[in-house]
Amino acid sequence: MGLDAVWAFALVAALVTLTPGVDTMLVLSTATRHGARRGVLTSLGTLTGLYCWGLAAATGTSAVLTASTGAYTALRTAGAAYLFWLGLRALRSLLRTASPPPADPVPAVLSGRRAYVQGLLTNLLNPKIGVLYLSLLPQFVPADAAALPAGLLLASVHAVEGAVFLGGISLLAHRAGAWLRRPRVARGLDGVCAAVFLGFGARLALVP
Repeated sequence: MGLDAVWAFALVAALVTLTPGVDTMLVLSTATRHGARRGVLTSLGTLTGLYCWGLAAATGTSAVLTASTGAYTALRTAGAAYLFWLGLRALRSLLRTASPPPADPVPAVLSGRRAYVQGLLTNLLNPKIGVLYLSLLPQFVPADAAALPAGLLLASVHAVEGAVFLGGISLLAHRAGAWLRRPRVARGLDGVCAAVFLGFGARLALVP
């Protein structure tokens, strides 16, 4: 597989990576509330999802999404439900921070495993990523190249870019944690997260 194809894909993947979306907001919210390590683990879950989609696209498995209306609808419904759950959780956090705190508040603890799974599910339950990979990857794989190694190579390129971007967000959120956890700023972040998750969930549910 030629370097020209890899560099061309890297440029397109970088544009996709830098476009703010659900993954970005989830990592930012997690790192702000639970620290950089949990944010990085959430990022790793997201990147694992990219590898899964890359493998599915390389082997033709993701073509089932476009060929089967039932499979696509089922995955889209599950993804929308999960995003609604994330949005309602952010909304609940917003309402909680808007009211006076209890005398002895007990901070919520997010395990590393749960942080990773949240990132993984957010990515895997988005069928539009599968469709994106299905339509994007084949354009950069030469006809004479082995599909599986080429697909995994391109998925690795995307994953590295995602690791740098999302990892950077985790570290910046951790560094700015004291400011981001100020009541007014925290409420604003919760409001943005709720709007993003609920908005993307509604779009996933309503737009084929």
